[in-house]
Amino acid sequence: MQEKIKILKSLNMAGVEWELRDAPISPSPGFVAPMAHVVRSGAGIMEIAKSLAAAPDIIGAIKSFKEHPLFGGAKNTVPPILCAKPKLIVIIDIPSLADDNSGTILSGAEGQLFDKMLGAIGLARKDCAIAPLVFWRPAGGRTPTKEELSFCRPFIDRIIASAPETKILTLGALAAKELANATLPRDHGKTFGNVIPIYRPDFIMANPPLKRDVWEAIKGLG
Repeated sequence: MQEKIKILKSLNMAGVEWELRDAPISPSPGFVAPMAHVVRSGAGIMEIAKSLAAAPDIIGAIKSFKEHPLFGGAKNTVPPILCAKPKLIVIIDIPSLADDNSGTILSGAEGQLFDKMLGAIGLARKDCAIAPLVFWRPAGGRTPTKEELSFCRPFIDRIIASAPETKILTLGALAAKELANATLPRDHGKTFGNVIPIYRPDFIMANPPLKRDVWEAIKGLG
C-alpha cells in the first residue's frame, strides 16, 4: 500500500513560503526523501535532520540542503570529505567564499595551506574525514545561528561516531567551542579528550608568526 507523504507547499517555515501537496510514494530500501519535503506527523526540522543524517547516502542528503530555507543565499552546498578509516577527523567553522563558489571544503589559498599542513605530518586529504560545522556558507560569512548549527550537528556526530578513536582537529574558534567547549587563542593546541583545537588556515595566513604554534599542535598527529 502506497504511503502518502506531505510535500511542503504554502507552509511558512522559517519565514519562507513553501508549497504543500500530497504525493504518493513507495519508498524503496535506502530511499532518501528530498530535504525538508517530508513531513511526518509531529516531526519538525531537527527530526528531519536526524533522519537524513542516518541515511546511507549522507552526501546526497546534504546536497539536498539547497531545498531548505535555512540554506539562505549560498551558491553551493559544501559537503564533507568522507573516509572509510580516517587517520584524522577535521572539523572547520564554516565554508569560505572560495568553498561556496567551488562546492568543496577548504578550497583556494586556504585549502593549499591546509594541504601543506597535512603533508607536514605525512597525511593527505584522502586520509581524513573533513567537514564544516554548517554545510553552506551563511550570508556574508556571518556566524551560523544556533538553529543552523543544530540542523547540521547530526551529520557531524555521525562522522565522528564512525571513527570513535580517531583524533579530531578543529579549525577555528567556533569549531573549538562546539566540539571541545574550548576558547582560542587560550586553548590552542591543548587536548580535550580526542579533540585538538587550532586556528583555521586563513587566520594563519593573516598571521604568519602563528605557524610555529600550529606546528607544535599538529606534529604528533601524523
